[in-house]
Amino acid sequence: MVSNINELHFKYLEENFKEYFKYFSYIFLSYEMGLRKPDPKIYKLIMEYLKLPAQNITYTDDRPELIEAAKRLNIDAFVFKGVDSLIEELLKRDIKLDLVLSRRK
Repeated sequence: MVSNINELHFKYLEENFKEYFKYFSYIFLSYEMGLRKPDPKIYKLIMEYLKLPAQNITYTDDRPELIEAAKRLNIDAFVFKGVDSLIEELLKRDIKLDLVLSRRK
């Protein structure tokens, strides 16, 4: 997860919705990194940290300009339009969703 969030808002979310954070192996926060999306440096630093090339990353966001910034770095990216659309896009990419799909039942 990568978020343009401030510390106060993140602490609130972490305290009140902690069950959602277990789905993320890594959380990259703009206030900690000193960068904000769509600055290409934030995406590059994350790729560097994870030791992943752009072609091994799938990124989604609800803001088209952030998707375009990621695509300019050859990251596979699509606009988030809701949970059903997200699942469809991830399945198209053969990304395993066993946990997510079992929780929706």
